[in-house]
Amino acid sequence: DKQALIQLFKADIPFVSALASTRLISKHNIKGAEFAKMKEEVELDEAKLNIKKIHKAVDDGKSMDVIVGMFADKGTTNTDEIRKIVKDYKFKKRMKEEVELDEASARSDARRAMRADPDMRQKFSKDVSATDDDKKAASKNIMMQMRKAQSLNGRFDVEFGDGKKVKIPAKVAVAVQQKYNAMRRPAEKEKFQAQVAKSLDEIFEDDSLDAVLIASSTETHAELIVRAAKAGKAVFCEKPIDLDIKRVDWCREQIQGLQVPVQIGFNRRFDPSHRKVADKARDGGIGNLEQVIITSRDPNPPPKEYYLAAGGMFRDMTIHDFDMARYVLNEEVETVMAMSATLFDPVAKEIDEMDSAMILLQTASGKMCHINNSRHATYGYDQRVEAHGSLGMIRSENQHQHSTETFCAESSSSRAPLHFFFIERYRQAYLDQFDSFIETIENQQQPLVGFEDGRRALMLANAAYQSLEKGQAVKVDFGE
Repeated sequence: DKQALIQLFKADIPFVSALASTRLISKHNIKGAEFAKMKEEVELDEAKLNIKKIHKAVDDGKSMDVIVGMFADKGTTNTDEIRKIVKDYKFKKRMKEEVELDEASARSDARRAMRADPDMRQKFSKDVSATDDDKKAASKNIMMQMRKAQSLNGRFDVEFGDGKKVKIPAKVAVAVQQKYNAMRRPAEKEKFQAQVAKSLDEIFEDDSLDAVLIASSTETHAELIVRAAKAGKAVFCEKPIDLDIKRVDWCREQIQGLQVPVQIGFNRRFDPSHRKVADKARDGGIGNLEQVIITSRDPNPPPKEYYLAAGGMFRDMTIHDFDMARYVLNEEVETVMAMSATLFDPVAKEIDEMDSAMILLQTASGKMCHINNSRHATYGYDQRVEAHGSLGMIRSENQHQHSTETFCAESSSSRAPLHFFFIERYRQAYLDQFDSFIETIENQQQPLVGFEDGRRALMLANAAYQSLEKGQAVKVDFGE
């Protein structure tokens, strides 16, 4: 039977395939183009089978090196293809998990908001002529767009469950969000034993409050720092102070002379391992410090909306590394040389943004620091700091999800993946930075990382951009 022989030919058993091909040629006169097509189908089937096996190996938690070793000798998939298959599959898995979580949360948020307010339901019904199921599908889309959009003007598309698209007024989405926030506040108040302020004035005029934590959008930071400091409140503000150095200098002038601590959220200074590197570099534990190497690579590139709002890689991502460089070097940077490229992210290329960078820093005494950044790393969140001195070296290594190692025929030392992103990797640093902030208030001390540290990190970022534009090293003037 011809079909049976074809199936045997496609079997993953060399001896059986060879016999079947002989019978197909001799008995059924299959040769030439038809035979070549069958071989192509076999190779395609084998490739698909290998991809499924590679995906299963990823699901089983095997490392990239182990998977390459398992499949590189099969002949149908080369090493680069294997790495790409693994990388793409891991990315798709993460995206699927994030989307499912975000969609479920958004759908729940929107439904609660609309159920809580009859006017909202009526407005939604008036603006969109659709069935109840369609409205539920659309509400999910609205909430997701609300989370991603930088601003909402006019109308935008919402896709219903049947694929039909309808224009939704932005004001409807805003109303959904506002109603949901209003409904959420009582539950949050009870959960966190907190008061919910109706205005900023209520916060700054409350004499019972000792401190203000600013974690709002970047463009609000400078003004809120000034208002909090003038109200006599200690300030903790997430980085950056602002994306514009003129705005930062205005803020500095406004709070100059006010006896309140202002701490900036460069949490990496508080990471126990990074801090140990800085301590050893400062106290002579590795002799005279000569070189510092800082590696910082995100697991995946951010979405387009994030790129557009972040102010550029140097002011958003590398600014942490500029602060870490100053912390470990313990001297001010005098010279900056930067290089960048867009090597892999199509979104970054579309908006003329970098996804890879290397920066060299040098102090007046000659000490050097090399910072390397990437917006992706297939193996997880890559965070390392190394200091080299006249008597030795100290290094802060990556942290894994757990500390076990596996030894087997396929691998002599297979370890768990790195932490996926900053919340897991720097959890202890976040806790320690707030402990330090509280101690600063209680002991009336200066914070470990203050306003001027935030200002100078931004100035280094600006110098790096100047270096890119000029194609040469530039001098840094921090001013008074």
